[in-house]
Amino acid sequence: MRVSLASLPLFLSLLHLAQAATLEDHGYHKISSGDIDAVLSRDKQGNHLVVDSIRFHPLMKMATIYIASNEMEFEHEKKLGLSEIYTALAKEHNREPEEIDWVVTEVTEDQEIEQALREIHKSRNVGPRDDVTIVPRDYEWDEIMDTKYYMHAELVNQRKIDKIILRKHRRIIYNLALDFDSFHFHFSAGQYGEPGDETPASADVTENSEDMTWEEVWKSEWKEKLDGKGEMESKIDWGSEEYQAAIFSGLLGLDEQWEASALMGIDTQVADWMSANKGSNDSPVSRA
Repeated sequence: MRVSLASLPLFLSLLHLAQAATLEDHGYHKISSGDIDAVLSRDKQGNHLVVDSIRFHPLMKMATIYIASNEMEFEHEKKLGLSEIYTALAKEHNREPEEIDWVVTEVTEDQEIEQALREIHKSRNVGPRDDVTIVPRDYEWDEIMDTKYYMHAELVNQRKIDKIILRKHRRIIYNLALDFDSFHFHFSAGQYGEPGDETPASADVTENSEDMTWEEVWKSEWKEKLDGKGEMESKIDWGSEEYQAAIFSGLLGLDEQWEASALMGIDTQVADWMSANKGSNDSPVSRA
């Protein structure tokens, strides 16, 4: 991996983390449900909070950042940033951060961004639930670059972002149907950059891939995974396009149901842990 002078401090901090410590060694508490992890610390008033909540998808080269509230954590000598916590969790899931092709960041209680996304859909003459793909030459690119969601994705992957899919999806949480906006950031193969670098218009994005919805991307990657290589490839008869679409739409639906269930599990465990540790000066990170 290429390490520039600008990224050397980050590289050294990650190296130190890998050599010497787990999250618990740094005073954090981790709660897991399936392949979703929540990392807890304390805020500047001493209250427990979730600083990061992240999922590494078991079959795709994809990670989802549900919560990134590292700026809310109080300062202490063992404090870790988003990139360091992400890297530690990736290692626990036997994933290499530089091998992740997609980083998804979810929008939560952010009215300004939600309004901006509505305006993008309106300007594209598409429905509010339609996917929108944005590439560097599009005028919306710079607007998204200025958001914390772009910054979070850029912090956890040294490769360049070459495409963004805006998506709204419905999730059933405690019998309530809730809509969530998300940014799906794609990282180009073999192109590395520093945070804040401008992505060139010549980034490696094909015309076909620019038009793909997230469901089509998901289908393509899962089909490649299930087809495999060699002998197995010839054993799968996917049938008609309609049949394929039904299969993968069903798989995506099942994955999203499982994700919602895991998130509810995280929510319950976090609430129980905070209640049990209310007023405690023990980990995560004693302020004493």
